[in-house]
Amino acid sequence: MEVPMKVMILFFPAMFLLGCTLALTPEEQKIRVTTRADAVKGCEYKGTVKGEDNWGGPLADSRQRAINKMVHHAYLLGADTVFQKNIYIAYNEFFALGEAFDCSKKKEQEAHAAK
Repeated sequence: MEVPMKVMILFFPAMFLLGCTLALTPEEQKIRVTTRADAVKGCEYKGTVKGEDNWGGPLADSRQRAINKMVHHAYLLGADTVFQKNIYIAYNEFFALGEAFDCSKKKEQEAHAAK
């Protein structure tokens, strides 16, 4: 079976672009990323998380992939919030550094106090 050239021209670039991103799962998308230290005050510290990306392509995409990787690591630690401490580029590689927290108890206490 011969694949028409038009199909190949359209199919391969689309597959290339789709394979270049780290998509977050629906559960990982629920993780909040904040740059405000007061947002994690009273939350349970889970650990340091980082993400990096040096694949190339548009800088904005590389930056987002680094953040997504950091969020993925926070998810693996059982966190629901990431305090993003730093994001920087060095030698064509983005680095996202943060701290993972579980703020579920803090949210429950705030909800209970609001009643």
